[in-house]
Amino acid sequence: MYTEHYKAFSQNINFAARILHYYLHLSAMVQKETENYKALNETPRFWNDYNFIALQTVIIFLGKIFDSQKKTHNLTKLLDVLPQSLKHFSKANLKLRKIEFSGGGFNGLEQYIKDAHELTADDVELIKTEAQKATALWRKFKPLRHRFYAHNQMLTDDERDALFKSVTYDELEQLIQILLNISNILHQAEINGRKPDFEYDYSEPANTAENEVDKLLGTLINGI
Repeated sequence: MYTEHYKAFSQNINFAARILHYYLHLSAMVQKETENYKALNETPRFWNDYNFIALQTVIIFLGKIFDSQKKTHNLTKLLDVLPQSLKHFSKANLKLRKIEFSGGGFNGLEQYIKDAHELTADDVELIKTEAQKATALWRKFKPLRHRFYAHNQMLTDDERDALFKSVTYDELEQLIQILLNISNILHQAEINGRKPDFEYDYSEPANTAENEVDKLLGTLINGI
């Protein structure tokens, strides 16, 4: 079950990360009285709707990751099956994957496998510690998800304002980054036999999103 749980987790967090960084980068690039602002202001309703949809999508997909229902893929189930799935990360299985991906192996494969790292119980505990940090942050966003984005609760203006003021964009970005790092570390352990290292942030989804926004703005302004 590890593979199924990881695939769902990875897809959900990478999608949520791209959507968040579309939103953040677009907001940063669009300042009043600039070419970007004027271009988007040609269709203001669309961009206002997009901004709402983007944040809602991020929160809803985080809700999927932290879902506690029994018949769902979620972070808890992924971490629960991980200790029993260490054989999946063995050097023997890594070698089989490398042979399959390369279409028969490559020069230096034996040394590569010898130098590779097999995921250990200590590594799992390190990953779980990072997941606990993410879970603590999610608890701050959970009421916003349940009371506003996922359900149309009857809230006063003050209650709605209080929900949004209880969290920050920095916290949302931090939460997404922790989950991205977990996803990438598990991927690197499986595909490349790398030891988990949380000192570096996995930035590919953010970079991809920012490049896409830049291309979009270039198209809107210059037609290219």
